[in-house]
Amino acid sequence: MSTDERPFNYWIIWEDKPALRAIYRTYYEEIRARCRPGQTLEIGGGSGNLMNFMPAVISTDVVSAPWLDAQADAQRPPFAAASFAIAMFDVLHHLERLRLFFQEAERVLGARQEINAQLGGWVLGEMV
Repeated sequence: MSTDERPFNYWIIWEDKPALRAIYRTYYEEIRARCRPGQTLEIGGGSGNLMNFMPAVISTDVVSAPWLDAQADAQRPPFAAASFAIAMFDVLHHLERLRLFFQEAERVLGARQEINAQLGGWVLGEMV
């Protein structure tokens, strides 16, 4: 099995663009501020940026990288029901089956019903 180089490439791009980091900092701080206490699952962790703002987040992506906590498909997350709130940044347009994702998100969320997501400059809070 070959190693997927995309997360490494994204990390290099991230580190090489201070203006991009400054813009995204606002979004990551907004997500952190909106997350309630308890475990939070990051979907689409990619280059691992949210972990700099939320060190306790469980960071996942569909591809593996050494800085991620797990490799997981957002449409089939391997986590128990009612185990996390969900945080994600710039992810929804990458998902093939949004209905399946939201069904699985509802299962993983349980009673917490909290998805914090950046979508085109807007941050969503609680999903009720």
